[in-house]
Amino acid sequence: MRVYALYVFTLILMGASMRDWFIGACGLLLTSLILEHPDYPNSMMGVSGVNPWNILFIWVVVLWMTQRPHEPSGPPMSRAARFLVGGYVISLTVAVAMGVAGAWGGSGKGMTVGSLVMDYFLNPMKIIVLGYLIFDGAKTPGRQVATMMCVVASALVTSTLALKYRLATGLSGDFMRGRQRLGNEVGLHANQMAWVLAGTFWGLLAMAGLWKRRSMRWATAAAAALPGLATLVVQSRAGYLALGATGLMMGVVRWRKLLILLPAGAIGVLLVVPSVADRIMMGVDRASSPMGQTQYDLEVITAGRTDVLWPPVIDVILQSPLIGHGRVSILRTSARSRIEAAIGVCPTHPHNAVLEVLSDSGLLGGGLIFAFYAGFVLVSVRLFRQRHSPLATAVGGLALALVTARLVTGVSGHSYYPIRSMFGLFALGGLALRVATNAAAARFRAATAAGSAPAGFLSLAPPRPA
Repeated sequence: MRVYALYVFTLILMGASMRDWFIGACGLLLTSLILEHPDYPNSMMGVSGVNPWNILFIWVVVLWMTQRPHEPSGPPMSRAARFLVGGYVISLTVAVAMGVAGAWGGSGKGMTVGSLVMDYFLNPMKIIVLGYLIFDGAKTPGRQVATMMCVVASALVTSTLALKYRLATGLSGDFMRGRQRLGNEVGLHANQMAWVLAGTFWGLLAMAGLWKRRSMRWATAAAAALPGLATLVVQSRAGYLALGATGLMMGVVRWRKLLILLPAGAIGVLLVVPSVADRIMMGVDRASSPMGQTQYDLEVITAGRTDVLWPPVIDVILQSPLIGHGRVSILRTSARSRIEAAIGVCPTHPHNAVLEVLSDSGLLGGGLIFAFYAGFVLVSVRLFRQRHSPLATAVGGLALALVTARLVTGVSGHSYYPIRSMFGLFALGGLALRVATNAAAARFRAATAAGSAPAGFLSLAPPRPA
């Protein structure tokens, strides 16, 4: 029944998009986190990849191309932003091309050319393209608010599914088995859910000031409890780290009082939800030491990363530090045989986004990727610090929360390349860049009318208010 409802919803979006393509783009964001749900139809009429989301995506892109000439044009993307986005796309493309060359030459070891092109280039490019569509289309405050609401609503649905399952099955027992079952139920891995939920928690708090009515502000702040609780019950240590580090970032950038409240909040969580403390303390044993000293098992704490996964990948990085080995290099280099000899199976990534980028793209491509995220953070920070515009503050706060959570969880896993859980992140990146570009253009017009154009018009973000 839910599948048929999804078909009907997609048809409604396609019909509404004929008048305004941006409605379809918002629908894509709204349904982006359920793509991995077990009930989601990944094929139609026996054709893999033909599903409601992809059909709607193609429909929206076609309508965007036909309707765009008839819409008012907005200020263009700055040179700095074009350089960062272009560098990111080039780095991704080159890494995939190197991976395809390796797979074609017989070093793929199970990675086919088709899977590399589809899973590691075309699907990631859809995420980037959707982010650009948001930048190009979100010219008005109404569209900007709609984009934020769809990203947040998608995360709230995921929060509800996670809470429903975890509260029904209980929080005690085997952590790893519970997280695996949760991932099978919701469709996203626990760590993938955790960064989205942690970022959405702080992003909703940043959005509370968007509304004029006090009731709406309180409702938005109260809604943050849903992803906040879901982050705790998902039992991902990366999620706990993202929740705390993102709050610290928000406090350093603007909410100074939060720096005082965070320690008290952390203590309160550990007292109220003991399973959080149990999960954090895995690998730390006080009882086994005859001298009463605390014993640390790094293999348990890092889930085998420091002993099994990271050393072979680091050796591979040193073999080609400048250009790397292409996408999914962990499966096409000597790292695979060493990891399989240790644990019997090799994952598709080294559970560290920095090592993955350096292994796949090297220092040259990795530098472009890190520069892209640095620009993302810069735009978000400067928007979040705006005090004269509640909309800019909300956009910057939500974007900053999501990108911080993503960067933090990259230390223990995930990827800095686009993956399916990052549709909302890239959409917020495009939205933040649009708001910053509009603000910079408005300043330029005002200064031109006054007879002195500001030198910072082509900068990545608008100057801070006086």
